[in-house]
Amino acid sequence: MTTLKTEYLIQGKAQGFADVQRQLTATNEKLNQSQRDQAKTAKALAEALGLASQQAKTTGRAIDDIG
Repeated sequence: MTTLKTEYLIQGKAQGFADVQRQLTATNEKLNQSQRDQAKTAKALAEALGLASQQAKTTGRAIDDIG
């Protein structure tokens, strides 16, 4: 009886570890997706900043031409 009880305990712990591993994997996937999303946002912001900088230069030149 003790051996059977020990087997159930071991199986239960193994199942618990497997559940934790699945949860960690899911969390890791969410973090990776978040990092990809942040990288896309950073790229879009950098592009927008570049466009704004170009527009400012163009506007500055136009003002110089008028003045």
